[in-house]
Amino acid sequence: MIVTRFKDKDKVLETLRGFKKIAILGCNICSAECGTSGKEVLEDYSNFLREKGFDVVANILIEGMCNTLLVKKDIKKLKDIDYDIILVFSCGAGTQVTCLYTKKPVFTSLDTVYLAQRQRVGQFEESCIMCGDCVLNKTMGICPRTQCSKGIANGPCGGSLNGKCEVDENKDCAWIKIYEKLEKNESIRNIEKSYKPLKNINELKPRKDKV
Repeated sequence: MIVTRFKDKDKVLETLRGFKKIAILGCNICSAECGTSGKEVLEDYSNFLREKGFDVVANILIEGMCNTLLVKKDIKKLKDIDYDIILVFSCGAGTQVTCLYTKKPVFTSLDTVYLAQRQRVGQFEESCIMCGDCVLNKTMGICPRTQCSKGIANGPCGGSLNGKCEVDENKDCAWIKIYEKLEKNESIRNIEKSYKPLKNINELKPRKDKV
């Protein structure tokens, strides 16, 4: 699922400056599960905007805003409504899909963070950065680009100690885990292939959130 976070409300208000009538669209799947969309969230945010002097003229939940057909269908509910802009509560994909079906400005109230595994209710762990060059078939299902704190693509960095990551001593080294799993399955040859390192992987991974 795609993890999203609320943008700072002051920044959202700054974006909305100069507009009056707001139509709100929210995703009822990923963002709803993250607690950044859903019926209650949209109602609460609508009340917040009204307190700030805006006129919220529509409040629509869509079952998956990355689905162009659903957005195209549900956005027709705005056909006879006078609005200045659409404020979206979804990931970046849903925001971009919405832009396809309206000539009015479309803004998002959320930041898209990463693709995650759902650990339990309200708790997520990053599992994929959607790099477009999946190596899971070579690494026995362990993604080095998220499970390695440095996102290293070709073996351990040399700083691991006793199987632990030098960045986070409580975390197992992803590459040692990969090597051990390859060895157990007699697939060590898979580790011989080299991969071009990805750029801009500087944050500690995998990222975890409780919402």
